[in-house]
Amino acid sequence: MDHDQELLLETVAGRSFSRQLGPIPEFLAKKEAEQEPKTLSGYRAALYRFHEFLGQDATVADLNEVAGHRFLKQLRDSGLSDNSVATYFPLPEGVHDMDVQEGLD
Repeated sequence: MDHDQELLLETVAGRSFSRQLGPIPEFLAKKEAEQEPKTLSGYRAALYRFHEFLGQDATVADLNEVAGHRFLKQLRDSGLSDNSVATYFPLPEGVHDMDVQEGLD
């Protein structure tokens, strides 16, 4: 199944509910069962920052090496320490890997 055009994060809202769909919330749901709350919080912050960087209409196809390098440059240019950058940068690759694995199932 081709997921390239799937939005990374989509919010579906009704009168009395709101939920998020896409690879980012799916990844976080899996990590919630595996990780400590502090680690999960770090993942959530990093992924939402990456999504914000890519833009609201970002799709799975937008997760590529060029986007990763642009995000890395933006993080460094924002004045974050190397340690902080290291906590942000690997996460988008994890989401991409998860989506690729699901596509192979």
